[in-house]
Amino acid sequence: MTQPPQRTIRKFNPGVFQSDQEVIDQFVVRTRELETVLEILRENIGAPSCQHTLVVGPRGRGKTMLLARVAAELRTDPQLQQTLLPVRFMEESVEVFDIGDFWLEALLYLAKECSEQHPGLCGELEATHATLARRPSGDDLAGHAKAALLDAADRLGRRLVMMVENLQTLCEETDEDFGWQLRQSLQSDPEIMLLGTATSHFEALDDAGAPFFELFRILQLKSLGTEECQDLWHAITDDRREARQMRPLEILTGGNPRLLVIIAEFARHRTMPRLLEELVGLVDDHSEYFRGNLNSLPRTERRVYAALCDLWRPSTTREVANRARSGVRKTSALLGRLRGRGAVTADGDGRSRLYSVAEPLHCIYYKLRRWRDEAAVVQGLIRFMVAFYGPDETTKILGSVLADERLQEVFRSAQGDVDQELAEIPAGRAADTYRALGDRHRGLGATDWQIHVAGQLLNIGVSLAKSGQTERSIEYNDELIRRFESTEVPEVQVLVVQAFFNRAAAKDNAGEAEASVAGLTEVVTRFGGSNDPDIQECVAAALLNRGFLQRRLDEPKAAIASYDDAIGRFGDSPLPQLRSCVAMSLLNKGSTLAALETPESMDMAVAIWDDLIKRFGQDSEPDTQIQVVRALTKKAGAQMAMGHGEAAVATCDEAVSRYRASDRVDLRREVAMALELKAKSLNRMGHGREALEACDVLVCDFGSIPGQRGIPVNWRAMGSRIHALVLEGDESTAVQLFRVMCDDIDVADSEMVGKIVWDTIDLIAGGAGPGVFADALADAAEDCEPLVPLMAALQRLAGRPTRVPEELEKVVGDVVQTIEDRRG
Repeated sequence: MTQPPQRTIRKFNPGVFQSDQEVIDQFVVRTRELETVLEILRENIGAPSCQHTLVVGPRGRGKTMLLARVAAELRTDPQLQQTLLPVRFMEESVEVFDIGDFWLEALLYLAKECSEQHPGLCGELEATHATLARRPSGDDLAGHAKAALLDAADRLGRRLVMMVENLQTLCEETDEDFGWQLRQSLQSDPEIMLLGTATSHFEALDDAGAPFFELFRILQLKSLGTEECQDLWHAITDDRREARQMRPLEILTGGNPRLLVIIAEFARHRTMPRLLEELVGLVDDHSEYFRGNLNSLPRTERRVYAALCDLWRPSTTREVANRARSGVRKTSALLGRLRGRGAVTADGDGRSRLYSVAEPLHCIYYKLRRWRDEAAVVQGLIRFMVAFYGPDETTKILGSVLADERLQEVFRSAQGDVDQELAEIPAGRAADTYRALGDRHRGLGATDWQIHVAGQLLNIGVSLAKSGQTERSIEYNDELIRRFESTEVPEVQVLVVQAFFNRAAAKDNAGEAEASVAGLTEVVTRFGGSNDPDIQECVAAALLNRGFLQRRLDEPKAAIASYDDAIGRFGDSPLPQLRSCVAMSLLNKGSTLAALETPESMDMAVAIWDDLIKRFGQDSEPDTQIQVVRALTKKAGAQMAMGHGEAAVATCDEAVSRYRASDRVDLRREVAMALELKAKSLNRMGHGREALEACDVLVCDFGSIPGQRGIPVNWRAMGSRIHALVLEGDESTAVQLFRVMCDDIDVADSEMVGKIVWDTIDLIAGGAGPGVFADALADAAEDCEPLVPLMAALQRLAGRPTRVPEELEKVVGDVVQTIEDRRG
């Protein structure tokens, strides 16, 4: 399997030096807007007068891309290409100062459009342009240029679609007669229709005394919605992200296609949590883009824009004026100019009008370059997003997101007489190392020579993989395979198979998941018939890891097939390593089905975990026991998700009774998770007293061990205890314990942030009053920025909403909606 080529989408200047097919291929969103424009153009064909169109949207919304796509359609559609011809101006018409310059530019771009299909006419138009360009601005230059334009349209038998960008800027920079002269031509010459763009709905469009009043049909480009963001993301990265994972990027980019493309190109091969956590680095990498946009503003406007970035919330004119240390009247005028440029948006009217920065990442860029405390606000919001838009606690237990088990990614040589760790990794190429090792072990017999050289090549590859030198690791595995693939020595044959496996694992580390799947398939295909136990273990591991990757690539059917293959091949084996691998395959198969989140798939997952428990429940091997207890906790999580609370409690009790006395930390950690699940289930059923008893056992018997995902068991238990106290009517003790939980949080630990976020959501959805817990969060949020969105959500639910940055406002709205949904 080869990885499909990833699509490149232009962030700037789409359509320039690109074929029509390239433009069509990279046009992913705005399909409704495209159909609207094309419908207007079709209605203009043969009409006595044309409907002109103005596409309005801030920078980066896709105006230029839409025009490029329309032009491509006019050239390639069999019907439209017979009647309409695009005449596309450059994005900035810097040489247009009056109506004569405008028609002269149109003549030049028409010649360019005709160059391939009508070279003779192109030459005539270029000659006419050259002649007219030497004339002074007067002397009826506009009349001659427009006449040449209309004559060309008549000879072609087609109407001209003039595509002019930044129309409001063009009108500001031309003489005062330009607008009226252009209007007169557009209303009297049906051979010409205008498709323009503007960064805002500028005031002249609604002024009855201005030339463009009621001239255009306005097409507003709104921010991309979640589904459109998903489509654009998939087109760039070939990765279909779930709506919930896409939401934080939709918020942070403001649904701006250009910013989303920038982030998507950066995001390839990164998980969503990792991407969000590295977003600060991305903003830093694109400093020139943000700084350039800021510096392109006139000095007085830049001061007001910086003040709005610094406020980072919808703000009144007076608030901006105070922050900019400027007069209200002057600030109002400058905000109007910034709105006209598309740099600022406004909501409301009069004194209640609130202004915001159009591109949210500019605020983040600005904050990151201010004081450390302000940068912490940005980091806090991102950490909250990682926690809130990721899976909740129950989903993590079910294994819905990357919770499948996989074996270690690299195998170590099992030969006792081969050095397991080299004191120093060779600096040279693998071929040079092979020759050096060969010389070093020259005195050994042929068999021992092969074992030592191949074993050390394998171990060097392992060490390189551990140190993050993936490409060199692959090189050493390739060298081992090339030199020893045809060996007859059984011990070396095992090392060759391990090299195949390690090479496939390294591909995944390099971000090439599809190539890794192909490499693991090669291990199964080439060595699946071997009876050697060590090789069988490699094959079983390849199947298990292949299923893991296929699940991650959103290929659940293929993943289940890989797990079934492992179960079918090795299900009856008495070997401990293979039994453990079969148990892991059953565990993962259930997780894959549970992730589909249908009643049928959940029931099937529970049945598969029951099969695992029945097969291996009496097994004494520790590696198999851990799969049994994990199957029990996953089963309990599924039962809880399906609303079968009593069954979930019974399953948790079974896990506790089986393994409570174990002295193995990993088994005890799973039993602690079962007790925590039991407490959650009891709380959801309203059994607060029984939940408190489960928490007491959890803390008393397991409080000294690290809990799931490294969070201390004592701290993990607080969330369920708080919920139980509220159910029992002891809200004051619950709030006091909630404050302790907030005080003990490590803000750098996304897992702890996620735990308190979801525990609080469950708590409020379960009936706790939001006000007192909002007050507790307000105190904690002074030192814990990631809790600010949660605090704001509870304040809103308590009827005490506060004004926050637009991005934070959207997050708060999502938190409130989640609580309302869970209440239902």
